[in-house]
Amino acid sequence: MKRFQFQLEKLLRYHQQRQKQAELVLSRIAREHELARAVVQDLERQIESACRLPERVGRMIVPALREQSLRHAQQLCETLRGAQESLKAVERRFREAQSQYTAVTQQVEALLHLRSQRWQEHLDEGTRQQQIELDDVVMKQWSRKSLATDSA
Repeated sequence: MKRFQFQLEKLLRYHQQRQKQAELVLSRIAREHELARAVVQDLERQIESACRLPERVGRMIVPALREQSLRHAQQLCETLRGAQESLKAVERRFREAQSQYTAVTQQVEALLHLRSQRWQEHLDEGTRQQQIELDDVVMKQWSRKSLATDSA
């Protein structure tokens, strides 16, 4: 039986390499996404904290402290807008990387399936060839026995 050879093996290895690279890119962007989300959440907590005035009912309001808290909250809001835009950009890149990884993975899976089919065909061909050889041997033996019986 001849040796199994998948003609698209180089293409399969190329796509598997692309799949690994896409997976690395996806994991890197996923870490960036988590970091950007953490920054947004931290800024939201800081804004919430800045908006809570240390003043209590029945106590005197310190205008300078209130104004300073308000300015700080406004600065945090501006920073939050920038962080939210960064988060949206990272989410967009994450979705793109995810779709690219999915596309490459589908190509790899299709090639693996094709290789599996070719392997099965190769095995079936080997089995057919062995059966033909076995049938040939049996027919020769039967012919010899038939000739020997006819001669006797």
